[in-house]
Amino acid sequence: MLKFGLSCFRNTRNLGDEVQSLAARQFLPRVDHLLDRDFLADFVPEDGAAVALILNGWFAHRAENWPPVENIIPLPVSMHLSSFPGWGNAGISAELFFLHPQAREYLRKWGPVGARDLHTLQLLKKADVPAYFSGCLTLTLKRQPGREREDFIAAVDVSDEIVEALQKRTDRPIRRLTHDDAVTLDVAKRFAKAEGLLDTYQRAHSVVTTRLHCALPCLAFETPVLLIDQSPDQTRFAGLHQLLRHCAPQQFMTGSGIPFDFQNPEPNDLDYLKLRNELTARVQQFITGVSSGNLTPDTLSDGGTLLARYNTLWAFYTELRKSRDVATLELEQTKRELEKARHECQEQARLLERLTQELDTSRIR
Repeated sequence: MLKFGLSCFRNTRNLGDEVQSLAARQFLPRVDHLLDRDFLADFVPEDGAAVALILNGWFAHRAENWPPVENIIPLPVSMHLSSFPGWGNAGISAELFFLHPQAREYLRKWGPVGARDLHTLQLLKKADVPAYFSGCLTLTLKRQPGREREDFIAAVDVSDEIVEALQKRTDRPIRRLTHDDAVTLDVAKRFAKAEGLLDTYQRAHSVVTTRLHCALPCLAFETPVLLIDQSPDQTRFAGLHQLLRHCAPQQFMTGSGIPFDFQNPEPNDLDYLKLRNELTARVQQFITGVSSGNLTPDTLSDGGTLLARYNTLWAFYTELRKSRDVATLELEQTKRELEKARHECQEQARLLERLTQELDTSRIR
């Protein structure tokens, strides 16, 4: 019997990860398994059944645990490939690992891949992986019945200085919130906290935030939102940025040209609706397809995903060893050149000393 899986996270402090999974959960008829995003290669269902999984989010902090096991039927959508080094022993970034010739075959097989941002789309296209710009699955979140607007502004992961400046521009109460949670480790409790955040965003009069996965759900909930651009990793925002009203921190502090009236903000732009509708249709089509048996578990070439993972890691090791060998040869060559230069300097010094002595002797005469 087909099972349905949902990504969970045991190596994150950002509740935005859980927010993305909640966006996926709304499409599932049920959740049979929770699968750790960073250990999809280790998941083995007890009954050996196929498990449908929406692969959305930031991939992967442990890129060497790729591709997932053969039991998983994936929908690669709203994926972000990071250039940051991974947390695993290999320290390989997803940008490097996923696009290696061995690893990217998985994406080709299950593609086209929905890229969450334009940076990821460019990487996939460059690697000849069928891909399209999907945007983020959190754009498909639905406003829940009975969530009445309240008279407060949610300030989410913004600095004290931003809050002070905000207080001068509105007489509405300000409620400070954060997506940063390094204390809650239980998966169910983390999902509950993320649900609490989403509930607050639905009821807020408006929201000011630095968090992408606060701002995008606010679009989905029709909650007026302003994004403060202070993330050092702007590649994650490429293609999503223009859907939102936004400004730099300094611009917010000075109040110059801020596209937001904190007392009576205009509704959000509706440019996101095209992505929302396309994402909804694609995910629903996937759920219908796996439920009817039209999609089957992954069957890579002989040896399966384990061989693909092994070959990729071996290729990286070979490349690193080759780079090390080249560096060693270059170092030895540099040492020889330095030694030669040292001898030449000594010869020049001896020659200079002899010429100096000869000059002194001639002066005495």
